[in-house]
Order: sequence, then structure tokens, then C-alpha cells
Amino acid sequence: MRHLCELQNYKLWNATINESQMKLPITSDNTFIMYMKQRAQSEWHKERDFLFLKHVFKMSERYYMVDKSIDNSHFIPFQSINRGTINYAVSRV
Repeated sequence: MRHLCELQNYKLWNATINESQMKLPITSDNTFIMYMKQRAQSEWHKERDFLFLKHVFKMSERYYMVDKSIDNSHFIPFQSINRGTINYAVSRV
């Protein structure tokens, strides 16, 4: 799981990512708190950062990653970056 979250690997399926960090691994549950920063798309679409819970599980012979945004009072958004939200995202690996 750690290798999937590394920046060079994340960019394989999402080229807009500038930064990706695993903040807190909960390896016993295949769950991680992640920080990700997405580059600006245009002058109207500023940089966005995301703080989210990522859970990985296997069903049949496929692996799935589920993301859900979280609020963390210890990780305050930057003034120059918009905090984005991920309601739910499911990826098949």
C-alpha cells in the first residue's frame, strides 16, 4: 500500500498531483490518513489540498481503495490553497 501512495506512483493515474504524503498509517486495518496537493489547473482553479482517510481491501481477486475526506483540527488549510473534499472515491487496483 505504501508504494501506491508514493508521489511517483500516484502520478501514474493522476498527473495533477504535486504532493502526496502518508500522515498516519493504521496498517492493522489497511487504512491510512493521507495528505495530497493538486496543482492549479488555471488562474480560476487554484491549488487544492486534500486530507482524507484511505482504506484498502480485497474482494474476490480484486483490490479496492476507498477515500473519504476528513477534518483534522491539527492540520489547518493554507491561506493560498483551497481545501478540497472527497465525498467518496472508489478505485480498483
